Amino acid sequence: VRVERLAQSFNKPTIYLRGASQGLFPAIYDVDGLILNEFPDFIMVENVERIGILSGLGLVTKYGGNGNGGVIVINTKGGNTYRDPRTGGPFDQALLRNNIYEGNALSKEQASKNVPTYLKELYATNSEREAVDLYKEQSSRYTSSMYYFLDVFGYFAAKWNNISLADQIIEDHWYLFKDNPVGMKALAYLYQTLGNNEKAHELYKEIFILRPNYAQSYRDLALSYADVGDYRKSASIYARYDYLVAEGFIRAEDKEFTPLMEREFSNLLELHRKELTTTETKKGPSLNSDFEGTRLVFEWNDSEAEFQLQFVNPNDKYYNWEHSLLADPDLIRIEKLKGYSCKEYLIDGSITGNWKVNLKYLGNKSLTPSYLKATIYHNFGTPSQRKETRVFKLQLKDVNQELFKVRNSVSLTAD
Repeated sequence: VRVERLAQSFNKPTIYLRGASQGLFPAIYDVDGLILNEFPDFIMVENVERIGILSGLGLVTKYGGNGNGGVIVINTKGGNTYRDPRTGGPFDQALLRNNIYEGNALSKEQASKNVPTYLKELYATNSEREAVDLYKEQSSRYTSSMYYFLDVFGYFAAKWNNISLADQIIEDHWYLFKDNPVGMKALAYLYQTLGNNEKAHELYKEIFILRPNYAQSYRDLALSYADVGDYRKSASIYARYDYLVAEGFIRAEDKEFTPLMEREFSNLLELHRKELTTTETKKGPSLNSDFEGTRLVFEWNDSEAEFQLQFVNPNDKYYNWEHSLLADPDLIRIEKLKGYSCKEYLIDGSITGNWKVNLKYLGNKSLTPSYLKATIYHNFGTPSQRKETRVFKLQLKDVNQELFKVRNSVSLTAD
């Protein structure tokens, strides 16, 4: 816990909780169901029944975005006079809001009906040979469409497991991707879903050359080096990023991206300590001890992409986070200024069971599809940590659709 006091408001300290968004956001207070942003100095100490501290994504569905810094719950001896007739317990004022999920998101099957006609035609073929012939006919009409070739790349890799043909399709139309970091990033996402980290790594290196001043470029390359087993190079990229930030060459000190980078660097050092030290060292306390659970990281290839993520907890209470100029112009400005396009959410064990993640695509300035990558870390910060990668093409606009379900620290399921 960190406490800050200002001279002009000494009796109203600001409290930061360790483990809640890396201590960058102040805690809020839940006093007998009354939510307060400022320190409740009106409470007499002798009237306090109990005090609790909460942190994690479970708070977001209950307290909204203000819960990012954690919640200090204070129950007073005279509080909660009115009882909930359904439970006999006190009313939970934080839950008295209209955020019950009614299962109105489109399923994967329903959303698939809106794919481009050329994909419907390919999936309607009866053999790979027939599909290849159709592709040769179609491709002459889409020679300038990067998104067409991304789609058929994914089609032949997933439907027919013909990776060599998929690679050849990209190679034949590389002119659409060369010097195009948005296209290369989408392609790198797709390679990662196929488990081809080497191909993705080559693309992230090319993107880094094109965008050397983007904070996201350092993160992507550091993670990519780790994915191909070069942990020392990964650590050196993180270290170089820290140096460039400290020297002012990269403007990336903020409350969103910096904690994410610090968490991932610490995670690398913790999981691969032996590979990163020249001599055997005694294992110290976990660098990830501030959080253990399920970690979700969302990335998008186009910084202009606008969308709304919806998290539904096992009790069917939801929380929406909107990434758009209208909803949060300051965030969009900072993202573009510092060059990053990712967001993390942490799910601790406070609410166990299946979580649903949905999305509503709001479009982008170029009226083209965008690609969203979701990386799900199970048992993050523990020796049994593992991750799964899912990629979604965002094209159907203004409709809430299902992305995936995740059970705390167990496994990912797709509908």
